[in-house]
Amino acid sequence: MQTKTHLKGVIYASLAGIFWGMAGIASEYLFQDQHVSVYWMMGVKMSLSALTLLGLAYYLDGKKIFLVFKSFKDILGIVLFSILGLAGVQFTYSMTVNYSNATVATIIQTLGILPVIFYSAIIFKQLPGRKQWIATITALIGAWLLVTKGSFNQLAISKEAIIEVQQKS
Repeated sequence: MQTKTHLKGVIYASLAGIFWGMAGIASEYLFQDQHVSVYWMMGVKMSLSALTLLGLAYYLDGKKIFLVFKSFKDILGIVLFSILGLAGVQFTYSMTVNYSNATVATIIQTLGILPVIFYSAIIFKQLPGRKQWIATITALIGAWLLVTKGSFNQLAISKEAIIEVQQKS
């Protein structure tokens, strides 16, 4: 039984990666070729995702999905995670796609694990292990090579793709 569950997990994770890649490429096409606004796209994408997931959850669990709204602390946690976590990540990813491309946005977004590693080290009062340090250093070197192409004097991608979040004129 464990093997079947494991295989299911591998399939779901693989499909998620495939869909993520397709969404990034589709976003790049819409932003750069069709001049769709990032703000409009974010509103539509997040709204449709929320409705789809809530509808599926309601179908599977009925009114149990509303139990999470019994505590103000839980509601606050959901709202903060929705705005700072989900919307924040989606928005910065989309803006990076808008100013560069889906490949660069995906690579830069994968650096998001670094604050988690250091936050965990502080909270749990335990330094990252050897593998985490190797992953961190490798990720930083890879990102540096991506944005500079190895040059200390110039960026290989636009500053907006890395730093600024502003709408194209």
